[in-house]
Amino acid sequence: MSQILINDYLKQLDIIKKASGSQRETAVSVETVKLVEAMKAARR
Repeated sequence: MSQILINDYLKQLDIIKKASGSQRETAVSVETVKLVEAMKAARR
C-alpha cells in the first residue's frame, strides 16, 4: 500500500513541476502532507 501511495506522490510532484515550471517548496510541501496523511489513514 505504501509503495502505491509513494508512486502517486511522485506522479503528483511531476505534474506540479510540469504545470508550474518550478519546484517551489510550498507546492512540494502540500503534496508531502497529503502523502503523510494518506499513509497515516492506510495504517488505521
